Amino acid sequence: MSEIGAQSSHCAKCNYRRRQVEQVGYAYTQRESPVDNCSTVEHILMSDVWNNVTIYGPQIEIERFRSQCLNPMETVIRDGQSGWDGCWCSIDVPTSASTSAEPEPVRRHGQEVLNFQQFSQDSPVEFSFSFDTDGEFPTHLFEDLADHFPLLAFDCHCIEEGDAFLGYGWYNAPPGGEEFSQGFSVPPDYWTTGCAKRSPEAESDHDARIDRLVRKLVAELH
Repeated sequence: MSEIGAQSSHCAKCNYRRRQVEQVGYAYTQRESPVDNCSTVEHILMSDVWNNVTIYGPQIEIERFRSQCLNPMETVIRDGQSGWDGCWCSIDVPTSASTSAEPEPVRRHGQEVLNFQQFSQDSPVEFSFSFDTDGEFPTHLFEDLADHFPLLAFDCHCIEEGDAFLGYGWYNAPPGGEEFSQGFSVPPDYWTTGCAKRSPEAESDHDARIDRLVRKLVAELH
């Protein structure tokens, strides 16, 4: 880390990851060539998969998820994605507490992630957040979260920062929704045509499915 600290100019990603190391002592790896026009001799490589999740479900279940499962260092609610200025966060899966007269504290297992950001929503029946992970989307974590919150539908997306692969799909999918999978090829026009992961027809079906789900959940609020 001494060589990196001696550098005077770094890319936004290096600067962000250095802050994470300083905040929580997060371990990182390095590689020996500059990338993304970064002048750092050993560009910090930590989290190379960008993940986005939108949760749909009853408002009370969304609030339970947020209070029990998300433990970010910052609680800023953003209007949209803002690059590399997110924070460290632990995404936890609570286990069932004892039902005895003196219940044990709820135990948790989970995963630490970087560049966590959470976003404002127009509807109380949805909640969105993004985060970075190393190597792949945390499928086992979200399988456990979906089991623990069966009333929530998790719409998940990811892309590897070098366009090696992308992923999309659902945990606790609504009717007709595809299960999450990663390993799809990134379309050659992905970054110039609105970042659509599915075919135009499939994307339209996906949007319509979400619209139906939100309208149903909002109606149940009244």
